[in-house]
Amino acid sequence: MKKVKLILTMVLVTAMVAVFLESCKKTSDPAPLKLVSLTTNGGTALDGATSATGIATNSSVIATFDKEVNPTTANNTNVYIAVGGVAIPATVTASGNTVTIVPTTIMPTGTNHVATITTALKAKDGGPAATSEFTFKTFGHADAVPPQLGNQLSYFPFTGNLNDAGGSHTPTAGDV
Repeated sequence: MKKVKLILTMVLVTAMVAVFLESCKKTSDPAPLKLVSLTTNGGTALDGATSATGIATNSSVIATFDKEVNPTTANNTNVYIAVGGVAIPATVTASGNTVTIVPTTIMPTGTNHVATITTALKAKDGGPAATSEFTFKTFGHADAVPPQLGNQLSYFPFTGNLNDAGGSHTPTAGDV
């Protein structure tokens, strides 16, 4: 009888230890936030195999993900558009599984832009986005840097207006 009690006690203790160890396992991390599409508000895909060109300078960028985004992580640090490594001022909003970047200024013409998503952007369940960068080029020609600008009185780049790109020269009748 004592042997049976001892065996039952050992089986019970072993089962309890197994249950305890099983409950101590680390829970799995939430699945990452996956980008489904990246488009402009005009519907042009920016996440294709090649860089998009001819993008309107007043375009917004819309990122759609596979699950809901935590709106507190959708900001200018975690999701942005940059030119030459400098972020363009923009408003970033999240609603459901969509993040929208709306530049607050017109983007420079004929220039390569990079839309960036960082791992700091998170889903509502905490899953991080993968760091992603997508390049696109805006419509038009890039602004030219006037040659020897410091040695010029004025410089008119012929871009459709009569603004002096080199300074503040205003010709008078005597200058002509």
